[in-house]
Amino acid sequence: MTRPFRPGTTRTRLAKLAGSLMLLAVTVVLTSCRHEIAPVPAGIIVASGPHYQYLFGRRYRTKIPLYIFTFASETEYRYVGTRADGFSFGPRELPPRITRDNIGKMFPLHEGPPSDSEGDLIIADVAPAGSVLTIRAETHHVTFMSGVRGSGGYPMGFICKLNYDDKTNYVFSEFIQARRKVSGKVPNEYLDKTVVERIQ
Repeated sequence: MTRPFRPGTTRTRLAKLAGSLMLLAVTVVLTSCRHEIAPVPAGIIVASGPHYQYLFGRRYRTKIPLYIFTFASETEYRYVGTRADGFSFGPRELPPRITRDNIGKMFPLHEGPPSDSEGDLIIADVAPAGSVLTIRAETHHVTFMSGVRGSGGYPMGFICKLNYDDKTNYVFSEFIQARRKVSGKVPNEYLDKTVVERIQ
């Protein structure tokens, strides 16, 4: 016996199939992004969620001028650092003297690890000493050049809001971060006291 044709039946089945496929795709993405967190030694207080959440909102004043720079392959990301006065807070291609004359100039990077091919370094601006840096978030997006990767603890960079000269930039602070030696997975990254002082 032939079943009667019902308008919309095929459309309904296709809609259900599409919904199931969408749910499957979302599930795969969520489970692939999940990572296991190692147990934290006793006595170390860590807020649930991000490893460095206790730093979010802290404000610092810069002690020295810093270059704001980016890389040609990912100009949407900006970093801060300096190689002036013998400091090593940044890629070695940063100019050895801080001057606004370098804004907009491009400096070729030397050969680095294959996965660190950011392209040429570009000077975007100069943040003077006295600028205010506020930690807003943490990120796994760090370069090999900064030394954060492979440093032990939780090797993560900070995303900061940088205020200076009536301007606001969101920058990665990995090149001005320092860290203490730790055993195990515990928060060990902080902003270098040579570069900043805490004001809140």
